[in-house]
Amino acid sequence: EEELDSYGVIFSASIAFFYSAGGITLLTFFELEALHGYFVFLASILYFVVTFIVYHSQSPRSILYITHLGIAITLLAVAIPLQLSGAWISLAWILQSVVLLYISTRFSYKTLFYFGSGVLALAIFRVLLLDISNYNIERFIPVVNVQFLLLFVLALVCGWMGYLFYKNREVLDSFSVPVTAIAVLVIVSNLFMLGAFTFEVSRVYDLREHTLTKQAGIDIEQQHELTGTPPLELRDEHRVQLESLNQERGMAISILWALYAFLLIGLGFFKNNKLIRILGVIILLVTAGKVFIDLWQLGAIYRILSSIIFGALALLVSFIYAKYKSTIDEKIL
Repeated sequence: EEELDSYGVIFSASIAFFYSAGGITLLTFFELEALHGYFVFLASILYFVVTFIVYHSQSPRSILYITHLGIAITLLAVAIPLQLSGAWISLAWILQSVVLLYISTRFSYKTLFYFGSGVLALAIFRVLLLDISNYNIERFIPVVNVQFLLLFVLALVCGWMGYLFYKNREVLDSFSVPVTAIAVLVIVSNLFMLGAFTFEVSRVYDLREHTLTKQAGIDIEQQHELTGTPPLELRDEHRVQLESLNQERGMAISILWALYAFLLIGLGFFKNNKLIRILGVIILLVTAGKVFIDLWQLGAIYRILSSIIFGALALLVSFIYAKYKSTIDEKIL
């Protein structure tokens, strides 16, 4: 039976490949490239039907069942980039992974769980490597842009997965997935959410920097045409403005991180969730370190002030921890 299954796997995979490749070739020959995605999507539906038939005729753990299910999901994943473009590919993969993971958890399908996790991982890599940096700064609108949408959706999906797995911990055990995966999902969800707003703040300043540089270029060119000499004063003024803008950007991001950290800490106390509280404290400590580095780079006076302030804060924290050690360990740690 295993030998028969292995031949069936090779036969099914070969049919899927030649059927899809042949169909795409014919559509291209007749200049119907716009139908490539629809054709592969119909092929995936066909294999989902075959998977359903195999599921009821053989064991759900059989090689043929897993193979046909894998082919169906792979064809569906391939159909998406054939029919869509840009960031919408990632968004479609994310939604596909949500459906697969929900079905796998709801009905205890281990195979679907791994396929869904794989599709989600593929979507995350595509978002981080391609979609985040692919934007036009001159057409940028804060919050109302596809990059923010992708990061926001990823944050919601990871948080939802953490909640789903928490409510179905026995299913997670049957999939041989450690319970720590729930904590990882919660952390990743918050990092995506924080990253989404951080990118928005940074891009707002990118837009201001772009506008400033563009206007400075016009002013420098006009001044050069009038005087015939390089306007060094304008160049120096532009450089100072850019430095001031970068400092303002760093401060705005630090404020955002601090607010998010306090929000997590408050939410952790309200929900009595230790993980969220610890995550908030870590983000707050990272923010403090960032502020210290930012101040250290501003000059000698700021270095002295930052050292004094952070030294005083360290002593204050040490004093508070020593006095209220048991309460802090119980409530926060």
